[in-house]
Amino acid sequence: MIHTDSIAFIHFMKTGGMSMTRYLINVADGPVHAFSDRTSHAHTRKMPLSADSAARLTCVDGPRHADMATALRLIRDNGLILPPRAVVMIRHPVDLMLSFYKHLQKPHVWTQRGMTRDTLRGQVRVAVQNSFADFARQVRFYGLDDAGAAAYFQQPGPEAGFDTRDIVPLAQIDAYLAVRFGQCRNYPHVRLGHQNRSRGGQHPDAVDADTRAYICRSYPQLLDIYNMACATRW
Repeated sequence: MIHTDSIAFIHFMKTGGMSMTRYLINVADGPVHAFSDRTSHAHTRKMPLSADSAARLTCVDGPRHADMATALRLIRDNGLILPPRAVVMIRHPVDLMLSFYKHLQKPHVWTQRGMTRDTLRGQVRVAVQNSFADFARQVRFYGLDDAGAAAYFQQPGPEAGFDTRDIVPLAQIDAYLAVRFGQCRNYPHVRLGHQNRSRGGQHPDAVDADTRAYICRSYPQLLDIYNMACATRW
C-alpha cells in the first residue's frame, strides 16, 4: 500500500502494482508512506528518481498487498491522516488468473519462495506441471476465494472509511493518472513504467471458452466489480 494525505493506493496483485508504487513515490506531492515487509524496504528506497522524492519517502512495516479493511487499519494504527480517496486497479478475472499462472512459472519466483526446479511445491508446482486450463481448476488466485478478492475493492461495514474509491481497469490507467495526478509538480517528468511484466505464453483471448466460464463462475463478485469499473468514469 502507498499512503499520501490525498490518496491510498491499494495494491491488488497482478495489476501493475509495483509500477504504480514506483510512479506514486515519484509523482505524488507531499509525504509518501510505502508499506511493505521490512525485508523489502531497501528495494523500495531505490525507487525514488530524485533526492526530493527520496526525502519525502518513508517505509513502513505492513503488508504490501493490503485489502481495503487492512489498509484502513494500517492508516489508523500508524497515526496517519485518512485520505479522502482510495485507488485500486483491476483486470478481468481471466487476465488475472493467466498472469498469476505465468508469474509462478518464473525461476526467480521459485527462488523467492525458497524453491528450486527439483523442490517445487504447492501452487508453483501446479503451474509448472499443468496447462493453464488445468491450473485454473486447481488453484485459487493467490489463495483467495471470490469474497477475499472482492475485499480489496470493498469498504468493510458502516465504519468510517474512504470518501471515494477509484476502481480503475488496468487498460485505462494512463488516462486515470492524467485526471488524478496531472496537477502534481512532477507529473510532466515521471512516466508509468512496467515492472514484472510477463511475456510469452498464452494470451487471454486464446483461453478456451470452458476455462473462461469456469473462472468467471469462481469469481462472480470480482467480475461484477471489473464490469462496473469499465462502465464508470472517475
